[in-house]
Amino acid sequence: MLVADRDHIAVTDLALNAYQQALEPKRLVLLKGGHFDPYLSELTTASREAASTPWRRAPRQQLRRVNHVLALLENIESGTTDDEIKAFLVKYGLPPFDEIEHVPGDGSRPAVTLTFHSLDPDALRKLQPRIHNMFWKGHKVSALVMAERYS
Repeated sequence: MLVADRDHIAVTDLALNAYQQALEPKRLVLLKGGHFDPYLSELTTASREAASTPWRRAPRQQLRRVNHVLALLENIESGTTDDEIKAFLVKYGLPPFDEIEHVPGDGSRPAVTLTFHSLDPDALRKLQPRIHNMFWKGHKVSALVMAERYS
């Protein structure tokens, strides 16, 4: 994963938190600069690092049953309660989450990680556009399906 250390668009804190939750194989490359620097001043380093990463998928027979799916809901209003988030999701046809974790950061784009147990990942991906980029409580909310966890 390539992360810019002063990214204010794909916020660095959130990217590092997502990296921590990602499954192996994974590799972190921290680049100097902001969001666009990997395409400009850090292009040589970013290209070299991306090209040298051995992205391998596990053979199908090694994958096990998905036991939960993680989603990131970011740029929510500071102080929004778990019950308000659950009601928001249900209002737009998403299932209630099973677990919620508030993502630490600098406070500029509060976020939560949502865990859905025994939910089909494709179903969540189909529902995600219902709330992605929606304005809620004065904020444009971003909703991303982050990872599937295998048992």
